[in-house]
Amino acid sequence: MNFERMNDKIIGERVKRYRKSLGLTQEKFCDTFDEKVSIDKFRLSAIESGKRDKRKNPHFLTNNYIDFFSEQIGISTKELLFGDKQERINIVKLVLLSLFMNGTKKMANTKEIPREINPIFDPLQEDKELFRLAMMNLIDGNDEERLLGGVASKEYLGITSPIPKVEGRIRITKKLEEIDNFFFGKNFARYYDLLMDGRQLFPEQSSVLLKSLFGNFDFASDFLDRCDSLENYSYEGWELRNTDLEIFYIDNYLDGKGNFAAAAIDWKELSYRKFINAFNEFLNLHLEKFYDFFESNIFSKSIKALSNAYVNEVFGSSNFINLTKDILEADQFIPSRMTGHNFARAEIQKLFLIKKDSEDLLRDNATLPSKRRFDDYYDLSKKEKSNREYDLSKYLYDFENLTYVFAHSKREEENLELGLHAPTYFAVKSL
Repeated sequence: MNFERMNDKIIGERVKRYRKSLGLTQEKFCDTFDEKVSIDKFRLSAIESGKRDKRKNPHFLTNNYIDFFSEQIGISTKELLFGDKQERINIVKLVLLSLFMNGTKKMANTKEIPREINPIFDPLQEDKELFRLAMMNLIDGNDEERLLGGVASKEYLGITSPIPKVEGRIRITKKLEEIDNFFFGKNFARYYDLLMDGRQLFPEQSSVLLKSLFGNFDFASDFLDRCDSLENYSYEGWELRNTDLEIFYIDNYLDGKGNFAAAAIDWKELSYRKFINAFNEFLNLHLEKFYDFFESNIFSKSIKALSNAYVNEVFGSSNFINLTKDILEADQFIPSRMTGHNFARAEIQKLFLIKKDSEDLLRDNATLPSKRRFDDYYDLSKKEKSNREYDLSKYLYDFENLTYVFAHSKREEENLELGLHAPTYFAVKSL
């Protein structure tokens, strides 16, 4: 990740806000403080823009400038470099998201040119894309959300809307920011763009973080169900892998490849808010541990020490990987998170059995992926399947559905007539 570029920009904006609060131009600012610090308008402009010059300012700010701006603004040097407590928490969130995304370039539409995906909604993006994503994120909730979702849908489809486009855009972005001022905030998508550098250095960290989010049942059930629906196919009583896909979630899970972050955020589409809720819930539970790690390894360091090489080494270290694994272990034993983790465990075990059956039934010398006929690649005569025997696959299927019923039965606001999808094996009656 390009930590230098992102943090330099944030520091520069902090300096710029201070200068503007004094009502001074860059030139006037330099003249006003000429006796306190040696700085000209070009140097100040570079600082406010967050631009480094490898020859003139390789570390962005000298110690003299750090002391000067800290004293003038009336904050500590730590606050100048990393902001107040909330701003530092935002940096934690940005970095964790960068580790989670791990430079993924897998697009929802395979016809699109692959590019590194930003997991944060950009309220400043062009109208067409803003309205497309907004209509997918405002389909539930209160009356106002649904109204604005309808406005976004009409604007995206080119249908006359009851609210003028400019007013609709303003109201939509304001409502989204009310829902979550980080993931829909006006600055954070831009900061994340600066953090991206195209490399994939953190597959294990990404994989562990994804597993940790499964403590949120809504996210776990939605994400894993989407993986199952996309990757597997029911064929003559068997659940087998689709033959035209290159990667499968169960392989990612077993090998810790970190390839499914884009699917986890659903490319900011229908399931995006489930991801946001899961991420926020997880981070709130474990923020203290993550924050302590950042305090020791990032926020206590000088700007000179915080090179990109150092930052990437810190988050690629065994210390950080072990921290995420310890947090995952602890997360699985939080009572409110057990349902999600138990559901995910059963679903992943089911995916593993589908993987095994698919490998067992694959025809000799079959080469995948392919878009040819499904039965050209699977030989069902290789393995006998009993439809009567209560086997592990049926048990996991029942466990998955019973957990789903249990999770929803705990919600007082929902009065759902949930059918049990295992009537062949159990006789369950309402109490």
